[in-house]
Amino acid sequence: MTRADIADYLGLTIETVSRTLTALRSDGIIEVPAPSLVLIRERNRLELLAAGQ
Repeated sequence: MTRADIADYLGLTIETVSRTLTALRSDGIIEVPAPSLVLIRERNRLELLAAGQ
């Protein structure tokens, strides 16, 4: 999925998706080694964020 596809699917803007992915990358939670690949490095932290903690 492209960032635009993710934004459309979630009802967000592409800018919001881009900022969120950048923040997750900066925090070391994910890695984006290629445009079509996202690796989850810190699953526990991602789950806590998803749960609102």
